[in-house]
Amino acid sequence: DETGATQLIDTNASSNPYDNTASGLAATDVQAAIDEINAAAGTVSLTDNGDGTYDFTDAGGNVTTIADASISTLADNGDGTYTYTDETGATQLIDTNASSNPYDNTASGLAATDVQAAIDEINAAAGTVSLADNGDGTYDFTDAGGNVTTIADASISTLADNGDGTYTYTDETGATQLIDTNASSNPYDNTASGLAATDVQAAIDEINAAAGTVSLTDNGDGTYDFTDAGGNVTTIADASISTLADNGDGTYTYTDETGATQLIDTNASSNPYDNTASGLAATDVQAAVDELASDAAADNDQVVGNEYNTGVSMNAGALEVTDGGGTESTNLISTDLNNDIVAGADGALYLNVASVTISETITNLTDNADGTLTYVNESGVSQTVSKADISDNGNGTYTFTNNDGTDLILDTRAASNSYDNTTSGLGAANVQDAIDALAAGSTDDQDLT
Repeated sequence: DETGATQLIDTNASSNPYDNTASGLAATDVQAAIDEINAAAGTVSLTDNGDGTYDFTDAGGNVTTIADASISTLADNGDGTYTYTDETGATQLIDTNASSNPYDNTASGLAATDVQAAIDEINAAAGTVSLADNGDGTYDFTDAGGNVTTIADASISTLADNGDGTYTYTDETGATQLIDTNASSNPYDNTASGLAATDVQAAIDEINAAAGTVSLTDNGDGTYDFTDAGGNVTTIADASISTLADNGDGTYTYTDETGATQLIDTNASSNPYDNTASGLAATDVQAAVDELASDAAADNDQVVGNEYNTGVSMNAGALEVTDGGGTESTNLISTDLNNDIVAGADGALYLNVASVTISETITNLTDNADGTLTYVNESGVSQTVSKADISDNGNGTYTFTNNDGTDLILDTRAASNSYDNTTSGLGAANVQDAIDALAAGSTDDQDLT
């Protein structure tokens, strides 16, 4: 506010209280409730720019700059509600509990129209929320638990309920600001659940057999259009000079901002293979497959259909192994968001380097020569970030260090590549176990070593 005091408004799913009376869930917040329903287990932020303005980023990534010259205050009550006090001392309660957040049931087919009821309905229960105009300048707000709160406001600034899950705040100058509490604007953390959704609306819809599409489009002018699951488009520009080049032989060269390079090898011969269980001599996937093919060639009996004369091919990004028992296939293309690897015309994995080319922004980015970069936006506000880095661990894994200093292990070993055993009937769920099963499960009468 005018005194420099700040108030953080947290609308994340994990901070929204959830009434589990009707559902019987153990969860007490929206994030945990959705995670619990999904058998495992988005993003809104308010940033102080330090110049009397705030940047509000909604779940779609849209940024709105807010300036306020009033002396009104907004206090977090610690129970999912906020109390707004205007210049005259009158108060208004803003309720962000699940029972007060509207829910769009168009895609799911649920009867519920708020988040609380939607979650309860999924668990065969529902809640009721109402806002009644008393006709005397006050309103009675009844939450899902039946608790009634009377709201009165005599300030010259106003906060109006639009009846669709949004509120319009009008300050003393007549300027307006839309506050959106709909499920689609509430961020959802999908770390534990594995859902693709990043907001509550999409998460509930995805649980009910619906999903969204995310894409990154090269505009051909050094910028990219990022479309999120809600169809919101954000144009991205980047002044980084790091590159990732396809060498055309199954390897990729990553060059960072300092010119240092790292070779990423995806060839079968570079993927380590653990031969402990199979007894094979091979120590990489290429050699293991070759060894199995060579051993199977020694099968000289006259029985048709029991040979393990293995044929290996790539089809639409999947590795297919064919023998007398049929064809076993495993998809090598990750379904993770922002993955740019696709199936090439020959069926093998293909990375279009042009789709990840990095371009220049109109803002200022300075290399501090100490492993960090300083970004200054058009308003002159600076932000220092760490550079990313990738290292070959020498055992088939790579360590990718994010800008925030956290590490991510990229595992290319056979044991980390999932395998679809639907067709083959093997018990294996990854490539390592599948090859071991092939080596150990032969019904022929020759030795397989």
